[in-house]
Amino acid sequence: MNTRITASGAATIAYKPRRTRISVNAALTGTITVTEDVPATPTQAAATVTIAVLTNPGVGTVLELTQSQGTLKVNPSTTCDITVSTE
Repeated sequence: MNTRITASGAATIAYKPRRTRISVNAALTGTITVTEDVPATPTQAAATVTIAVLTNPGVGTVLELTQSQGTLKVNPSTTCDITVSTE
């Protein structure tokens, strides 16, 4: 599934995607924060984990993630043009 994000604010991408690719289509002055909401287990409380922070990414910047364990979210700090692909 491809999702195009062009506004600031958190966007929920997918629950437990096997592979995720975030591509920057236009240079961004600001940050893109990628987080994962990991569900609770019998031995661990639920948590939100910061996976990556991209600062001032240029056109063509790509971040690839594999084997997410929870709900993946992408949160650009400002208006942007990025594409998020998941499998």
